[in-house]
Amino acid sequence: MPVALIYANSYRVGMSSLDFQTIYGLFYHGVVCERVFWDEGSLPPISLESQRPLDDFPLIAFSISFELDYLRAVLILRASGIPLFAAERREGHPLIIGRGPCLTPIQSL
Repeated sequence: MPVALIYANSYRVGMSSLDFQTIYGLFYHGVVCERVFWDEGSLPPISLESQRPLDDFPLIAFSISFELDYLRAVLILRASGIPLFAAERREGHPLIIGRGPCLTPIQSL
């Protein structure tokens, strides 16, 4: 299953993110994981490895490390032509998941 792992910022920032590298390592074994980095000026977002658009992938995984990444995730989906709301997505649209420091639930002790 091909997966587009998205870091909602530039290549330089994403490659220095330990969280992004950790998630990539988890996906790397058993699936085809292609990385996507995005600067707001580059449209549309495409994968680094095969230059495929995001709507070619059955699964899109976001690495969300900062609060501004929420907005960038929305902009990435819009630029890719993928509906923002799950209720608007139909068969053929990718499943969208996320992980990262901003999305990790805080556990009470």
